[in-house]
Amino acid sequence: MTGGQGLMESLKEGFSFERKRDWYSALRGADALIRDGELATFRKLVCEVPCRYDPAFQWGVCQRLGEMAANPKWDTATRRSAIAFLGEIYRNDEMWEKRPSTKQWILNILMQLSKSSGGSSQLHTTAAETLLGDLEADDDIKKRTLYQECRENGPIEYPLK
Repeated sequence: MTGGQGLMESLKEGFSFERKRDWYSALRGADALIRDGELATFRKLVCEVPCRYDPAFQWGVCQRLGEMAANPKWDTATRRSAIAFLGEIYRNDEMWEKRPSTKQWILNILMQLSKSSGGSSQLHTTAAETLLGDLEADDDIKKRTLYQECRENGPIEYPLK
């Protein structure tokens, strides 16, 4: 699936700018919690907010988790926790729904993290590679197929801060 096709699939899945207020407000709240270091509250918000099924919200949460994992300002435990949470969102279809565009975005973020270089980034590089290896071996054929397609196409370049 190419970047343009992924965007089209996301639109088909229901990006709704009529509902933007809900997911956008929730992401702004999540940003404030991250900024203030209130990560347990961030996780609670993300897991309980009514708009958690909205693709735009899920993409935004995943982007923020990727940025936390890539940012050396966060301690080792926080960065690993961000990567683990990405894996949880990918795997837990009951909690997050079976949304291929979100899973594709998570794989994209993990592939970017696994290709990072430099001393402080070694932590998330290894953690991302390990998680990607686990996801590759998933029992769900649709997830394995999506994984293979993402690997073949490579990550969509989007800067992780």
